[in-house]
Amino acid sequence: ISSSRETNTKKIRKMVVQVIEIGGATKSPNPLNPFGPENRNQLHQDLKHAQTDANVTSIVLKGQGRTFSAGADLVELSMLERLSKQSLEEGEKKETIISLMELCNFIEAFPKPIVAAIEGVALGGGCEVTLASHYRVVAASGVQMGLPEVNVGVIPGAGGTQRLPRLVGLQNALDMICTGKPLGDMNKALTMGLIDAVCPPDKSLVDYAKVWAEWAELMPIPRVSQKSVKETPTQAYQVCRA
Repeated sequence: ISSSRETNTKKIRKMVVQVIEIGGATKSPNPLNPFGPENRNQLHQDLKHAQTDANVTSIVLKGQGRTFSAGADLVELSMLERLSKQSLEEGEKKETIISLMELCNFIEAFPKPIVAAIEGVALGGGCEVTLASHYRVVAASGVQMGLPEVNVGVIPGAGGTQRLPRLVGLQNALDMICTGKPLGDMNKALTMGLIDAVCPPDKSLVDYAKVWAEWAELMPIPRVSQKSVKETPTQAYQVCRA
């Protein structure tokens, strides 16, 4: 009888939500958690390990400290041309560095649900990483999200121009991208569709994000790039002409 009971007993696998932090990969950690090459590669490696770990069923992605990420490392951007020329001249074999675009595509295609737990700022590349995540939950106060690249003479380069309109509509996306102004009203962000939930002020953001991650494990994974743009072609044309 004992043997029969053991045979018929179904094992229920416990959901394990892994919390992965952005930042801290550099020798001198930056409180803004910029997505320089070290932090990009470290996040990519952490996600690959979580992907192959059968015990991990979902991910909560957060910034180290009290900031998600202020985006690209501007020092790195200013040095790209010089470093590329130097590498060609030296002919050295460099370690492969994943680009922010590749990282965002990897996050969106991840086979386990990823919930971005956002506090502080999520700007530029940091915002693009949240757009690539499957769900976005924010702290009750003090959050700013946006794509301010236009202020330094560039445009979002990691998929933000494609993902943002699919979440918030073309008009809202154009306003955010063309003005570069961050959005600090998270109730408005929720109404627009930029985020999925605001954490209650009496709850831990990470714990709240874990609840979302556990729920997400039971649902099909939403991938923003697969969503349709909210406007019809005619409406989009009218928005762009306005």
